This record gives sequence, C-alpha cells and structure tokens, in this order.
Amino acid sequence: MTIGPPVQCLACKRLRHDTADIERCDAYPAGIPRDILGGAAHNEPRGDEVGGRVFKMAGTPGAQVALEAWEALRHSVAPRA
Repeated sequence: MTIGPPVQCLACKRLRHDTADIERCDAYPAGIPRDILGGAAHNEPRGDEVGGRVFKMAGTPGAQVALEAWEALRHSVAPRA
C-alpha cells in the first residue's frame, strides 16, 4: 500500500476494508482508476464502474474527517492548464 494525498475513497462505504489494498472497491474490484486515486471525484457514474456504483459516504468515525481533508485538498490545488 502506498500513502499519498487524501482521496474520496477513504470516506466511501464501498472501499474494501477486508484487505490491506486500498486500491479496490465494490465499484472497481479490479482496481480503482488512477485519476480517482489522484483526487478526481466519483459522484456520478462514469460508465467504467460496476453497476453504476459511485461514492457513498461511509458510516465510520473517520469518514467525515477523510472527506473534509479530500475536499480541502481539491479546493486548494489550482487547476492545471
């Protein structure tokens, strides 16, 4: 497992917590796409996820903190031209 910037996945109910690999979830059982791991939102179906599954807030204590960290990072990084 690599440690990087906060991603929306860390606050998602669909993230597979039964493995040490945070790069898998119910929407992407073969591996979460790099753009999502890089900070892209997954709030709307993109067409490449299983069953149209998108972000769904987890009910864990750290989920809100993780989501706030991800949102703060997204809003602090200027878009690239």
